[in-house]
Amino acid sequence: MIPRQDMSENPAPRPVTWLFRLGWLAGALLLLPLIAAHVGPLRTYGTSEGLDPSWMAALADAAARGAAFGRDIVFTGGPLSGLYTGFFEPAMAWPIAGFGLLVTVALTIVAGHFIAQRGWPTALALVVILGTGVLLRDTIALLPALFLVLIVTGEPRPGPMVRLAALAAGAVLALAKFSTVPLLVLACLLADLLALSRRQWPWHSLAAVAVIALAFSLAGQNPLALGDWLRGSLETSAGYSAAMSLPSRPLELAAWIAITATLGGVVMRLALSDWKRGEKGVLAIAAEVVILAGFLFLALKIGFVRHDLHSLIGWGCLAVAAALVGTSPAARRDRPAAATALAIALLALLPGPVLVQRTLLPDYTAQPVATARAARDIGETFLRFIADPAAWKRDAGARLIAARAALRASHPLPAIDGTIDVVPSNQAQLIAHGLAYRPRPTVQEYTSYAPGLIARNRAHVDGPDGPANLLMQPGSIDGRHPASAEGALWPLILSRYEPGDIVGGMVLMRRRAAPVPLTAGTTVTIEAGLDTDVALPAGDGPLVMTVRMPLTPLGRVMDLAFRPPIVMLTTVEADGRRTPWRAIPGMLSEGMVIAPHVATAEEFRDLALGRMDRPGWTRPTAIRLSSGWLGRLAYGGSVTVTFTPLDLGPLAAAR
Repeated sequence: MIPRQDMSENPAPRPVTWLFRLGWLAGALLLLPLIAAHVGPLRTYGTSEGLDPSWMAALADAAARGAAFGRDIVFTGGPLSGLYTGFFEPAMAWPIAGFGLLVTVALTIVAGHFIAQRGWPTALALVVILGTGVLLRDTIALLPALFLVLIVTGEPRPGPMVRLAALAAGAVLALAKFSTVPLLVLACLLADLLALSRRQWPWHSLAAVAVIALAFSLAGQNPLALGDWLRGSLETSAGYSAAMSLPSRPLELAAWIAITATLGGVVMRLALSDWKRGEKGVLAIAAEVVILAGFLFLALKIGFVRHDLHSLIGWGCLAVAAALVGTSPAARRDRPAAATALAIALLALLPGPVLVQRTLLPDYTAQPVATARAARDIGETFLRFIADPAAWKRDAGARLIAARAALRASHPLPAIDGTIDVVPSNQAQLIAHGLAYRPRPTVQEYTSYAPGLIARNRAHVDGPDGPANLLMQPGSIDGRHPASAEGALWPLILSRYEPGDIVGGMVLMRRRAAPVPLTAGTTVTIEAGLDTDVALPAGDGPLVMTVRMPLTPLGRVMDLAFRPPIVMLTTVEADGRRTPWRAIPGMLSEGMVIAPHVATAEEFRDLALGRMDRPGWTRPTAIRLSSGWLGRLAYGGSVTVTFTPLDLGPLAAAR
């Protein structure tokens, strides 16, 4: 017979005792060095060449210039991205340092309260995970939202200051990495529902918005433009799964899903046990289940959509979730459930060293040693910072100057008057050379993956604030077609900019006094099926191709739940040779030059000069779009392809 449940969500709260406060302090002191090691407050990274250092440098430079995030800059990182990247920018040194220390202290306060609620098993589990886990920075960024709900449903209940600490840490991190926002929103809604059920003010959501607005303002942004940042970030996030996904390691993904499903079974078993005992309200039980589900769902999306080392985020989140489940009060009454959850937590720690060290027998002592050293270094840096903050900033600035000098020496560029943008991901080079870098909203070409984002870039380049100079080189990431690099903007770039010398492997394009009008020929539209060759119209001039392949309702579900199938564009040469390229449907819908095949800076310069007689220029005779059997379900099995000839005669005449 099932015992009678106490359906009330407002039982008398357990009083806070001196022993609880002592446990809170002990838990905070225990976790502080480990949290600091992963959050990394006061860490400073200079600069270097490469794709990731370039977007880090571009975001830091934008924040220092006061560029409006959400309007001038639309990216997955916000004005406080330095908290996540550690990239040092002198103008943002104090805000980033201050917010980094705030996040570390706030998260430590919340974790200390959580340990005091749960006891030493939870403390030990978190110490093991934070001490041995690999690349846990993204996992740490999701913890404020998870802890907020779990401490609100626990006993003794946290006071307003503890909850505010969780909200402050989560809100500040949201301005560094937007992927944390969905879980923060979910946590605030759940906390507010619990507050209402207990006849308390539901202030959590409003407090989170207020903290975000305050941090946004302190980061040099206009708080009234917070809506622009939110809309731009949502626009970028909406296209991420389709554009940035990488082919997965099926066995790893299947293992993660199977192990997570097992943990889900444990969670439901413990939730049912809590419900039968009647010691916790139904809403509190449901809130714990929902926040854990949201935490793990976000781990799936962040960790396995772009399935490279991002998968370590998925494993790190799984380890944390399993440890918290296995040391919960309900698990202590159910030893098999506790043992299963803790075994999952330990199992989730194993892939990290294997993937990072790339060996089946990795050195499992390496990460604990690295974490201990990081904690020690952060502690020493903090003491130096307290003793002389100005010296800390000077030292970091000196390292930045040296790093930029090394980058200038390895990648020399001439002095260039006027504002400048760059299409390949070489933004760090421009900033290191002190050029007047003014980027397109999406910053890097591979993130221009949705029609709305492309429209923003088009308006920027075509408008009065468009850069006076543009460094151009075709080519992209993930095996994409080289002409996909801002491919929709090529006709506009050809019209607006005049080609010059090749510098640093890129062609320098200078803005014309007046655009050269380009004439488009008659458009040919072809309805075709996936996995079907589509012949290109005959002709020798450049050909712009657009492809419409909207997602079906099932495809939209795939996109929301995980990711839609990857689309491949295969070009067919006259000799029958076929070359597969990764294709992004959102990019294809806005157009790209499919013929001739333009893959180098020299070839783009000849195109910009209207030289269609370049020796050895290849021209595909057909294309094929494919996406496997899942793609036929996601995209309906058919596509609309249009080909539009472009007359470059005016460009040749303008030379």
